[in-house]
Amino acid sequence: MSAFYPDRVKEVVESKLTSSDPIEKYIATFSIQYLVFKRFSYLLNFSSLLKNLVPLMHEKDWALRKAVFSSLNAIACNIPKCLVTEDKELTSKFYINFKENLKFSEENVQTLDLGQFKHRVDNSLNTRLAAFSLLETLSESCKDIADFDTSLFVDGIKLGLSKFLHSQSLFTFSY
Repeated sequence: MSAFYPDRVKEVVESKLTSSDPIEKYIATFSIQYLVFKRFSYLLNFSSLLKNLVPLMHEKDWALRKAVFSSLNAIACNIPKCLVTEDKELTSKFYINFKENLKFSEENVQTLDLGQFKHRVDNSLNTRLAAFSLLETLSESCKDIADFDTSLFVDGIKLGLSKFLHSQSLFTFSY
């Protein structure tokens, strides 16, 4: 479809990102990854795409949040200059939402009763690991971009070490 109707691809991806159905949003985020990895990124309008992706960082569905960070990671890895925008309001929303997803919150932890044992499950762990993966990619690919705010990295590392969880802290120590 992308080789024959490039304008239609833009419309479909943007309409699915703004849809009320979480499955359509999920499909759109993976479509973005596919287009970026297959070098069809010229089909996407990154300014409107970022405006639609930033609010999805606060969705209740943890898998969708992880998919959003994976899409942003694909963009940061292949086309890092697209993440730097002149829209200061969008940039500040991105930083605020990004930092909030790096934080550990006790309300996202469930305690499962397994008979005589109790098991704690952190529902947001995979999303935080995807966010730290994006942080690592940004630190590697955007270090030469002058407009990029480096305080994001320092704050992210502080947040990663604030609540000492094994898998998250190992990922944080890699910096």
